[in-house]
Amino acid sequence: MPNRLTDLGWVLAVGLVWLIGCEAASVQAAGQLDQSFGVSRGYSVLPLNQGGLDRDQARAIGLRPDGRIVLAGFTQTASGTVAGLYQVTKQGLPDSSFGEGDGKATFLDPSEPALSVFILAMVLQSDGQILLAGEREGLPGSSNSGIVLRGRADGSGLDSGFGTAGVVVIGEMRAVYAIAL
Repeated sequence: MPNRLTDLGWVLAVGLVWLIGCEAASVQAAGQLDQSFGVSRGYSVLPLNQGGLDRDQARAIGLRPDGRIVLAGFTQTASGTVAGLYQVTKQGLPDSSFGEGDGKATFLDPSEPALSVFILAMVLQSDGQILLAGEREGLPGSSNSGIVLRGRADGSGLDSGFGTAGVVVIGEMRAVYAIAL
């Protein structure tokens, strides 16, 4: 099976730009930054900036069949940390068809909205839905739990047909570090 990234001549990387946001970069197959990707110099800084704290981290990346790129991680808000998604075009610019029209989407555990959620892994399903996995902060006096969430393909919210309101909490597991179909 061909690798879609190398077929396109891309190597994609995500990371953290401290106090600004997460970052996506495109590296050409030969190892140079792709200067046509993003806003400038081959990368895009993508602040989710929910709550004005500017502490966003991308921990996973996925590529849709049409070349759009989904970044998953978490963002810190005034009340805690929530799952954060960012979708960009294959040129590295925010995708206005995703989330609230700005390429951004955030999710929390609806059963315990006060608990922080840290996304550590992601996989895109063939139908476009987004499976996220990570860690949910524990209630006072209890341990953290592993968590799996499924978001709608367009970033408009969690898929209520999955688990309980789009969420599966795995209490026996402190965190989910990887996920696959």
